[in-house]
Amino acid sequence: MRRRVGLVAGLGIAVALWTALLPTSLDALWPWAPPEVGSAMGRVGQVVDWLLQPTIAYLGLVALAVWAGRRRLYRLAAHLVLSVVLTFSFTTLLKATVRRARPETPWLGVLDAHASYPSAHSSALTALALGVIVLAVVARFSRRRTLALAVVGAVLVLTVWADRLLLHVHHVSDVMAGSLVAGLAVAMSWLLTDRRLSGPPEPVGVVAYAVVANPARVRDLALLRRLVDDAATARGWRGVGWFETNADDGGAGAAREAVAAGADLVLVAGGDGTLRAAARALAAEPGVPRDGAALAVLPFGSGDLLARNLRLPLDVADAVALAFDVRTAPLDLLRVTAAGREEIALVMAGLGADAAVLADTREPLKRLIGAGAYLVAGAKHVAARPVHTSIAVDGAPPVWGYTSLVGIGNVGELRPGVALMPEADAADGQLDVVAASPRHARDVLRMMAGTLVGSRREPGLDRYRGRLVEVTTASPVPCHVDGDILGEVTSLTVEVLPAALRVARTVTRER
Repeated sequence: MRRRVGLVAGLGIAVALWTALLPTSLDALWPWAPPEVGSAMGRVGQVVDWLLQPTIAYLGLVALAVWAGRRRLYRLAAHLVLSVVLTFSFTTLLKATVRRARPETPWLGVLDAHASYPSAHSSALTALALGVIVLAVVARFSRRRTLALAVVGAVLVLTVWADRLLLHVHHVSDVMAGSLVAGLAVAMSWLLTDRRLSGPPEPVGVVAYAVVANPARVRDLALLRRLVDDAATARGWRGVGWFETNADDGGAGAAREAVAAGADLVLVAGGDGTLRAAARALAAEPGVPRDGAALAVLPFGSGDLLARNLRLPLDVADAVALAFDVRTAPLDLLRVTAAGREEIALVMAGLGADAAVLADTREPLKRLIGAGAYLVAGAKHVAARPVHTSIAVDGAPPVWGYTSLVGIGNVGELRPGVALMPEADAADGQLDVVAASPRHARDVLRMMAGTLVGSRREPGLDRYRGRLVEVTTASPVPCHVDGDILGEVTSLTVEVLPAALRVARTVTRER
């Protein structure tokens, strides 16, 4: 961190001194006169000017940010976007402040005659070149590929320098200043958004790991392999296999293969459904010592409720780094029995309106707008009709009432700061239960508002805690387990399995 702060400070001082002192003696390095209007050389310069203009460079950086975001490299995406903002802002501010006159030239066109310093073309192309290099480093491109991209970027920057000088729309000190300003902007963006781009990892010795990946969720398996291999190699880990899920195996079989191959840690890349299937294979039975493989979450789902509740990073590079931090914590699991099936859950099971919302949420819409798809589906169930329901906790006499939904959770947050069950703890050996009994749509809206502000005592919401919960309904209602729909049921039994799994949870130290 101190090195990066020093780099930003050094570049900031360099830009300030360059601007204040303005080394005009460098301008003599380009002694040639501009080409005549209509000449072949002049036309070439104009074409290069259009091809390498700042707008195209900035759009290129935004395109790289989209590429990174779609691959869950969120810090990298933020860095690239902020590079655009800072480079443009610094360049525009300096132009307006310095107001340096351009050289004598017939190629000025619509350019401001008093906005020579710094060169916007130079700053934008330099930012793009540096952005490509940062992307190559973060995405773990090969050294040869990274070097090739760096060479191409340097050639483009030198080309735009030469073009601006050829047309005499900038001085030599202007184009050099543009690259210096871009360097400051990129370094500052790096400091603010991507704190894990550098810093040597701490070796831990030879420990075995395996990866279980859902190719339907992971957009770029090759990128994930590079990230995992690089992090593992740097720490001295030994890979024992890469296993992918398929239509016949949602993750349990792949996780069992990983354990059979000798993995001490299984990295699971997918959504909550993939995690749930893998957890079933990795979980210890009640009363059996927990000495099997630990699970590391690489979140690639649309909701990623477990990752969010455990405060795990959603950025894939950060998640991979955390996975190899080797510090784990116990995690309770839920044994769910409904519709004649027994399932394992990590997050929650539910009956009623929440299951109906999940059933109505369309996968294409989830891929398009993420968690917003649940809000779209939820609009149809605001006025869900309550059902006569009984809830029995730890064998106590059942409590009867009319409910529109019953949620039984291992964790309580639907989104960061939005807790359906505020007291839920994934490692306390307890289940948290919430039962909603609204009389009309206004009650539903009030309950939603109470949940958003973290209210623990909202009229119409009843809460319970225990180790075993049995729910019975007078008529069939939709049921889900960790977001997977089981169909309509009239009974649901959920039992906690304390500390049945170990999960990587500790945030990697900042380098």
